[in-house]
Amino acid sequence: MDGIKIQISNSDRVRFYNMQPQYGTLEIAHASRIIRRELIDKLSDEQKEQRGIYKNTMGVYVVSPDKADNKTDMTLTEDSLAVFKNWILRLSEEKKVYYSDEETFSMIIETSY
Repeated sequence: MDGIKIQISNSDRVRFYNMQPQYGTLEIAHASRIIRRELIDKLSDEQKEQRGIYKNTMGVYVVSPDKADNKTDMTLTEDSLAVFKNWILRLSEEKKVYYSDEETFSMIIETSY
């Protein structure tokens, strides 16, 4: 089955990437790797440059302000979509969902094949 495209802003890509845990259980580490890959890691250097995404001196991804609100397609597989949904639901259970993320998170949760 083809992947599903979701519109996501460059700032959300970077923020969600940086929200991923640096340590935890093997399951969390695996999910984090998948999410990071879908958000930024699979982008070529040219794609990152076009989106204004780069690492700062601390090695953390940031986005240039002039390209932060630009929306681009993110194509998810059935498996990566399931991982995203689980991550969002886990954040929700822990009451760690920012109100500003509700629209994007709801779009991902409501997406089905």
